[in-house]
Amino acid sequence: MILAQYLSILFVELKDDFQMKKIAFFLFTIIINAFSAVAQPSIQFDNNSHNFGEILEENGPVKFKFEFTNLGTAPLIVNNVKASCGCTTPGWTKEPVLFPGKRGYIEVQYNPLNRPGSFRKSLTIYSNSGSGNSTLYIQGSVTPKPRSLAETLPTKIGNLKMRTRTFNIGNITNNKTVEKKFHIYNDGDKPLSLVKADVPAFLSVSFSPETIAPGKAGKIVVQYDPAKRNELGYVRDDLTLYTNEAEREVKKLSAIATIQEYFPPMSTEELAKAPKLKFEKTLISFGSAQEGEPVSAEFTFTNLGKSDLDIRKVKSNCNCTKTAVEPSTVKPGESGKVILIFNTDGRKGVQHQQVTVFSNDPKGSMQMVALRGTVASK
Repeated sequence: MILAQYLSILFVELKDDFQMKKIAFFLFTIIINAFSAVAQPSIQFDNNSHNFGEILEENGPVKFKFEFTNLGTAPLIVNNVKASCGCTTPGWTKEPVLFPGKRGYIEVQYNPLNRPGSFRKSLTIYSNSGSGNSTLYIQGSVTPKPRSLAETLPTKIGNLKMRTRTFNIGNITNNKTVEKKFHIYNDGDKPLSLVKADVPAFLSVSFSPETIAPGKAGKIVVQYDPAKRNELGYVRDDLTLYTNEAEREVKKLSAIATIQEYFPPMSTEELAKAPKLKFEKTLISFGSAQEGEPVSAEFTFTNLGKSDLDIRKVKSNCNCTKTAVEPSTVKPGESGKVILIFNTDGRKGVQHQQVTVFSNDPKGSMQMVALRGTVASK
């Protein structure tokens, strides 16, 4: 730069020497162009990451300002800032940051609403810096806002709030009645009580307490008798509750359970004498079939135990698959078969038909076999 100034003075003083003046002008032009070619901005951040630490969700968004310096020889312009997720809102210095040593900022805001747990997010900084784009990082951990019982019960029917419309009784055995309690909440301004329950004979439903005050919590108590249900495997049943509300007093709900046969504790000697169900294979692939073309398969099984094996029930996951057992009682060392007939009408694409086989094998009373393949359109 000093040399360029010197040549500029020399160019003025060489009034009478035209040839020397041409040489000075040529050198001056070269130096100015060379300086312009290398002049460029350069962005340098004080820090390229920030840890917010623990954030409380109820305190709302948190902010941090990343500051930078232009160490280059030309004005620095931040063109855009892109965050890795919508939970992060960036802002930045919009005007050019002049040189040398002038400063700017990138401000980031993180919203912890409904984002519990640890997080790590990035921001990409697009600028005219000679070093290219920059990346910044924020991280931390969000502690969720404590929620009231009412907030944890998203399903609302009239003034009754509950978790779902389905009472999940879970996995149970068929030897005893099971009682389950489900949280409920009165979201109205009047007392809420159960007037009537239309339920199957193996079910009973009640409120606890019988009347729930406005803005208060309670429980629905469900008693389920699997012996009376007289079924094995997954079952689903509808029920209707009537409350004392003037509007939407009818509540259409359901109960589900998976019922297994109960076997009392057995000694090692007793287990050795028990029946034992063993399938030759549990998965058969039929390859491909045309829609409307029935597909059949046979699953061979053997009784490896020392007493008669009884097949209690065979249950398909789809009414499109019919089943049969030959025979239903198998002597020790003998074999039988489970037959599947899959109706492909209205079925297209990859198919996976699953069948559950229930028996008196105390160690494997519920076993599954499956039929898999692809159904092509007509």
